[in-house]
Amino acid sequence: MKRFWAVILALVLVLPGCAAKEDNAIYEAAEGEFKTQVTEKQLLLTRTPANNETVTLINQELVDFLDGHVLGKGLTVAEARTEDVAAAVPVTLTWTTEAENTGYTVIYTTKQDFSDAVEVKTAEPTALLEDLFVATTYYWQVVTHTASGDNYSTVFCFNTAETPRWLTIDGVTNARDLGGYVTADGKYRVKQGMIYRGTKFDAITEAGIEKVVGVYGLKSDLDLRTDTDAGWDGIHSPLGDRVKYISTRGIDYANSLSDKYAQEVRNEFLVFTDPDSYPLYAHCSSGRDRAGTLMFYVGALLGMSREQLLADYEMSYMSARSYAKGDTKGHDWMVGFLSAFEALEGDTYQEKAENFWLSLGITQEQIDTVRSIMLEPITE
Repeated sequence: MKRFWAVILALVLVLPGCAAKEDNAIYEAAEGEFKTQVTEKQLLLTRTPANNETVTLINQELVDFLDGHVLGKGLTVAEARTEDVAAAVPVTLTWTTEAENTGYTVIYTTKQDFSDAVEVKTAEPTALLEDLFVATTYYWQVVTHTASGDNYSTVFCFNTAETPRWLTIDGVTNARDLGGYVTADGKYRVKQGMIYRGTKFDAITEAGIEKVVGVYGLKSDLDLRTDTDAGWDGIHSPLGDRVKYISTRGIDYANSLSDKYAQEVRNEFLVFTDPDSYPLYAHCSSGRDRAGTLMFYVGALLGMSREQLLADYEMSYMSARSYAKGDTKGHDWMVGFLSAFEALEGDTYQEKAENFWLSLGITQEQIDTVRSIMLEPITE
């Protein structure tokens, strides 16, 4: 697992950035909603992050957990938690300016033409940016509102580090993005903001609903629970009518390889073959075992490495849905599942996952559809 984290750290060093641009460069918007520069640009006296700095979106506890991760590490570090580790770390922007003002607007974007820009209004010279994508360059600019008009700063940038993308959703635990990982062959990155996994939505707050529906743009609630789970009715999503509710029985671990549950497992996968399902959120009750098994199969099919898949599975130990410290059930189930999965035909995890889905009647065309939706080529 040390190799996995070493690769992540190495990739941080080659993330795309704006270092090639001068610090006072002018970026022009292309038919954009936002002006990115005016003739008299504002001088920011100080600012953080520094231009082209790389920032990490997870806390040190999760970094340490992933560093040197081996299956079973969660048994030694996880407590019987009542809440998630606050693993997601927002980016804090700060700046100073001499201009007398009535407030600020921060504009940030992943595109130099500002075509996907987001505004944040603030009365103070600071702003918190939550739920950013990992391994991504962000461009940002401060507009200072004064009595004589708006002053636009130079456009700056920062990079986010190559880490798992952990999420904070009010009323939901153990939530994270399957995207962001570079495939084992180094050719693709799993798209972010497309497949989320975590616990059930039963306790989600109005603020949480607004985030997942209004900000994430969630279209589908994939519920893997059954009538044995408290709160399940198989008909309604707590998110309301703005999302499509899909109820199908989730199968975990070695049971997923049993002919007895073949149809249920096939039904789970079919959701991913529909482009209109995305972005989607897959969950059981805890987002740990049934959801974890499904994420393993999908991640393997997309080309994630064994190390990435096991780390993604075991990050549940950093949440309120961890097993009590020393409880080996989840570990023992995963060990048994891995033994059965690795016995499947194929030289790589990706080939084994593909052969598994094909054996259930999933077509090669459907598999290719999922890959075309979820993988983006890595370009130089």
